[in-house]
Amino acid sequence: MNGSILVVDDDPRFGRSLGHALSGDGHRVEVFERANQALAELEREDYDLVFTDLVMPEIDGLELMEQIKRIRPRCEVVLITGHPTIGTVQAALRRGARDYLTKPASFDDEVRPLVESVLAAGVAAGSGSGRRGEIHAAFDGFVGEGPLCEVLSLLPRIARSDAPVLIQGESGTGKELAARAIHRLSPRASGPFVAVNCAALPEELLESELFGVARGAYTGASQARGGFFEAARGGTLLLDEVAETKPTLQAKLLRVIQEGSYYRLGDASRPLETDVRVIASSHRDLADEVAEGRFRLDLFYRLNVVPLRMPSLRERIRELPALIEHLGRSLGPEGSLRVRPSAMAALRRHAWPGNVRELRNALEHALVLGAEGEIELRHLPEAIRGSAAEPEASGESSDEPPADGPSGESPSVEAGKEAGLESLEEAEARQIREALRRTGGNRSQAARLLGVSRRVLGYRMRKHALEQEFALPRREAPRQSWLPGFDDA
Repeated sequence: MNGSILVVDDDPRFGRSLGHALSGDGHRVEVFERANQALAELEREDYDLVFTDLVMPEIDGLELMEQIKRIRPRCEVVLITGHPTIGTVQAALRRGARDYLTKPASFDDEVRPLVESVLAAGVAAGSGSGRRGEIHAAFDGFVGEGPLCEVLSLLPRIARSDAPVLIQGESGTGKELAARAIHRLSPRASGPFVAVNCAALPEELLESELFGVARGAYTGASQARGGFFEAARGGTLLLDEVAETKPTLQAKLLRVIQEGSYYRLGDASRPLETDVRVIASSHRDLADEVAEGRFRLDLFYRLNVVPLRMPSLRERIRELPALIEHLGRSLGPEGSLRVRPSAMAALRRHAWPGNVRELRNALEHALVLGAEGEIELRHLPEAIRGSAAEPEASGESSDEPPADGPSGESPSVEAGKEAGLESLEEAEARQIREALRRTGGNRSQAARLLGVSRRVLGYRMRKHALEQEFALPRREAPRQSWLPGFDDA
């Protein structure tokens, strides 16, 4: 999907670089170094999206954005800055910025997905295609079938409410995409969407970033500043990887969600009211985290008002061709990818611990080595090529789909079993080891990968004496159980 994009940056090297990359994706792009030139262009021509630097001579990015909205109300604006602050983010989002990027920005991971999302939303808004088109636009331009379709069908109903949402699923399944879709479909869509990665910051810094800091709270705090709860006022706040927070911070999050108020760091005298919808996400199973004593039960109940589980790519393997076609629109030359049968067979067999994110990376890797958008088995990453090793060993052509035996496995595998090369006990232990290795020792994910419950996996691990080999990390000291509403000592 191609669009018209305007880039404004007084750094000519950065502006040209961004413009060249966007043009390479097929977009119509104009690049200007001065804001006045960009405004004159917008008077003449309509644009879908404007990328503008924040700090510029004559007119800064915030003022430019306000003038753009007066000239072209439907044009989306993304601020780019090398030195983001909470105040800057708040001002940008409140004045109507679609999003903001920090220099240096990754074109593949940040710019391109953002452009695709903006253009898809614009098409849906102008097409009158109904609710399905709205969901299609909100969820990065892809609706899908099967398990994902079931999840997406819930989004409009979830969006109408202001209740907290807990999105769980493996890494790379699209948890943040689902959160953004809920925001875009909600009455808060005109407000800001702020995503906070709770695993990226130490607890002390995360608390100040969330709640803000009072003047004199610590050395160097010469003035008060707001936090992400203030930046997200009137909109949605995503607490990504909320399982990584510590109990003390969990208690403060509980207060905000439960009472709608909080205190800035260093000022316990004046509570601040909040108007934010909270969405939390985690690749860990929070029920397991509660059972292990690492997550507060009361906070779990407050977050889990509307639970949403994003299906893994293994559960959506039938959608693989459609997903490849969707990703190919942004990755492949002329918007298409051709996958040879042997490569598709390997892609289908792979376990995909990284899910859709891993699939995108694999396709990008293959395109670097391939030619004219055609992907062969030899172009895929080594970890995925290994999934096709057994079928290739049967002597079949690498460009034909593998022939399955009566049990659904390749003839080479069945021949190995008949020869008694591995007992059932050995095979089971090997499969458990492999599942735990692929999931980094996460037993819940390994159990899902093997299609059994966590309890059954634990029993099988004890049976094969694998518990010591994949022992859970021990805490330094046992923690006393606590009551809801009380901080840990």
